[in-house]
Amino acid sequence: MRGIDLSLELVAAKFAEAFKILGGDRIVEAAKDFNCRHPAKRAARSVRQVADAFKMDIARVTTADVQAWLDGREAAPRSVKNFRAAASGLFKFAEARGYIAKGENPVAGTERIKIRNSEPIAIFTPAELRRLLAAAKNDFKPVIALQAFAGLRSAEVMRLDWRDVKLSRGHIELGANKTKTAARRLVPISANLREWLAPHAKKTGRVFAHTRAYFHVLQRDTAAATGHEADEKTGRAALAAVEWKQNALRHSAISYRVAETGDVNRIALESGNSPAMIFQHYRELVTPEDALLWFAIAPAKGKAAPRVPVTPPAPVAGRNRALQMN
Repeated sequence: MRGIDLSLELVAAKFAEAFKILGGDRIVEAAKDFNCRHPAKRAARSVRQVADAFKMDIARVTTADVQAWLDGREAAPRSVKNFRAAASGLFKFAEARGYIAKGENPVAGTERIKIRNSEPIAIFTPAELRRLLAAAKNDFKPVIALQAFAGLRSAEVMRLDWRDVKLSRGHIELGANKTKTAARRLVPISANLREWLAPHAKKTGRVFAHTRAYFHVLQRDTAAATGHEADEKTGRAALAAVEWKQNALRHSAISYRVAETGDVNRIALESGNSPAMIFQHYRELVTPEDALLWFAIAPAKGKAAPRVPVTPPAPVAGRNRALQMN
């Protein structure tokens, strides 16, 4: 046959076989679909060229490969769900550019992660936060303070530039490119947070100029440094380390802020959450007295560790009248 280097008999045999497999005369349709999924001129791209998860041609990544990668993540269900969403976005990017065939996103067939909304929000007590701040390395203290008193997400802190921290105006400006929701927001700076930030503030430059991996190392090391063994020479008793709780600094900031103000809508704007989320998860976790203690934690002057009052003081008007630690 013209243009086909096959005999008429072989072509007829192949047609008959394809006809049988497809259950009818759908051979042209099947050929077009195959060509779409496996184009002869598709530009090969390694996953490393698009992301670092796998080291192979991205079109060869299977659902089983992605599922095995997700199963290997040692993280909370919500974090695994976020990993899955990020991976899906990667393959959608590849699909849009012809690196994989349309409809061949391998993430689509992986197990969907279910998050139980009934799981309690983990928060720190004022005493635990005081110990974490005392144990943290000097340049990590403002990072902890930004999460604990302004409720910033860890990713937002890692994107934050000192020019966004308006100490003189009393707020942090998070541009749409720095927030999870891609919406600009202003976060007030409490009086105690100002004290934690002022010694480190610069005109410009990243607030945390290191990698995400090092960020997690500092979290782990800070928590570990809050504990110590018993010392017979000094008579110091053993002290268990504070357990690091995932996202608990932000959860704490929102919880104590809600208890302090009672204004769910206001805190939703400050934290970048919906009022429904704030109302459902953060109300009545702590008391107004707890909130006074939390926002009173400030650097101790001339001493090694921050202090908080042993008992709650009388209420004062306004958040910015944080208590002076002596």
